[in-house]
Amino acid sequence: MHIRSCAYQSLVSHITPHELNIYLPQILQIIKFDYYYLSSIVEYLLKQCINNYHLVYKLYWHLRQLLLTENIHFIRYYYIFMSLLYIIEEYFYIELENEYDLCINLKNIGLELKNNKLNKGYFLIEELKKLNIEFFQSGQRSCRLPCQFSFITNNIDIKSCSIFHSLT
Repeated sequence: MHIRSCAYQSLVSHITPHELNIYLPQILQIIKFDYYYLSSIVEYLLKQCINNYHLVYKLYWHLRQLLLTENIHFIRYYYIFMSLLYIIEEYFYIELENEYDLCINLKNIGLELKNNKLNKGYFLIEELKKLNIEFFQSGQRSCRLPCQFSFITNNIDIKSCSIFHSLT
């Protein structure tokens, strides 16, 4: 345990915010094997998230993915995720939830499209039109693209969308 805390202190003292963004997935894997739910590296991550929205954004999406895929360490990631939601500002939380809702809507369209046997192109266009009207409220509501912090959109360009035929 002493070796782990020394390694954390060394990491915290030498890592830059840019490097923290790069090594975030590896740090989350390290956290998986901590002895306690609140370790010094978790505290450091949460403190950095207070001032760095890019880190919050990346951490949010990595934790969302881990909550879906991790069975054994789910509780540990859940506590970190809830702590992250607690420290971010309300408008940023709403923005992240909008992005998550967009992902869920696109996933549902994809699943319905996969199960639809007839005229998939027409079905895709109609569902995306509905999404533009309901989710984006005909261009009145904007949303950052999930996993791309710098891009903001207020609709889906339906004309550029197509169907990719896969073997699954």
